[in-house]
Amino acid sequence: MADPQYIVAVRRSQRTVAPEDWLDQLRSTEGISVVGEMSGRAQISAAGDAVERLRAELGAFLHIEPLIEHLAQQPQDPPPPQTPDPPPPRL
Repeated sequence: MADPQYIVAVRRSQRTVAPEDWLDQLRSTEGISVVGEMSGRAQISAAGDAVERLRAELGAFLHIEPLIEHLAQQPQDPPPPQTPDPPPPRL
């Protein structure tokens, strides 16, 4: 089973005081793998108790939430085209 994934973001109220190298600190935390990143956010994979350790180290600055995957319903094949019934024969 794959390690659980989380979204990590700098708390709005902490942007001015959060460590500038928070992303590097994420990467250096044992058991954490950065899967993706963008401005002020990161998606991580966390093994074992890595998230608890991350919360203890940087939790005052970071918001850490489990990733919720929304699985869209698979598109279904369209129904086959219907051919109109032939007109009844003329008598």
